[in-house]
Amino acid sequence: FKPFKYYPISNLKAERTRSYEVGLDSKWFNNTITFGVTYYHSNTYNQLLKATLGSNFEYMFVQAGNVQNRGLELSLGFDKKFGNFNYSTTFTATTNKNKIIQLARDVLNPVTNTLIDLTDIQVGRFRLREGGEIGTVYANEWLKRDGDNYIDYQPGQALTTETTSPYKLGSVNPKWNLGWQHGFSYKGFNLNLLFTARIGGIAISKTQAMLDRYGVSEASADARDAGGVSLGYFKVDPKTYYDAVSNLDAYYTYSATNVRLQEARLTYTFPNKWFKGTVNNLSLSVYGTNLWMIYNKAPYDPELTASTGTFGQGYDYFMLPSQSTYGLSLKFGF
Repeated sequence: FKPFKYYPISNLKAERTRSYEVGLDSKWFNNTITFGVTYYHSNTYNQLLKATLGSNFEYMFVQAGNVQNRGLELSLGFDKKFGNFNYSTTFTATTNKNKIIQLARDVLNPVTNTLIDLTDIQVGRFRLREGGEIGTVYANEWLKRDGDNYIDYQPGQALTTETTSPYKLGSVNPKWNLGWQHGFSYKGFNLNLLFTARIGGIAISKTQAMLDRYGVSEASADARDAGGVSLGYFKVDPKTYYDAVSNLDAYYTYSATNVRLQEARLTYTFPNKWFKGTVNNLSLSVYGTNLWMIYNKAPYDPELTASTGTFGQGYDYFMLPSQSTYGLSLKFGF
């Protein structure tokens, strides 16, 4: 007998968000300098949580929870003309911190009439815990240790793994997102550059794990050239090592911090007098996006996501690489 997917849903409540926002926008020195700051705070209630039931039903939906989001948005700009030359720049910084205030406890299982505790929920690689944040990744396996907490290994034998208590690898959420825009103008020519940065957060690459496991990555080649992978006071054959760790997220967790030239655009606006009123504001632009990864320690672009869902962030499994785009545009009016 195949169990039903979920227990029938009844008395659904609308998900509710209560929020407030305060901010300030200001201009100084005849609009030469601009400064803005915004603070927001929100609490979201009645999220759908899944509780495992077993028996004739796999799970049930529970509406509960209180997730808090607090964030800050800052901007600082400068715009000044020096004769025929104009320079403008804007720096922006945003941060958001979420916190799980409450989940659900003492939920009645309608099949067995027992109580279910939903204050610690595992969703794939993520765990939702009261007091924690949405986006925290945990692991529960590592290389087996001996009584002195050294990796347990005998030469010529395979490395083994063991199940542990869940331990935190980090959060996929960034601490800050930064942007720095520059604009240069001179006699019809305009050059705009945008640099962006993500500070903090982690990313996991299973692509790198599989390449290591089959010995086709640069890291595995370096390990072979070095005569093995160092694990403290001894070395392990690369194949033995990667066969063991390629299934462990803890060994393929990287910083998601990155800095890049996100966009560049060069535009020339032709003088209207050249066209004697037939065409106005004719401009020609060349542009590119995602042009230069200035800093990145992860083996892939950590801004790529496997899906747009909450739990699809910070994970790479043979995704397509990020793309740079180049274009040409022509604009005019009558």
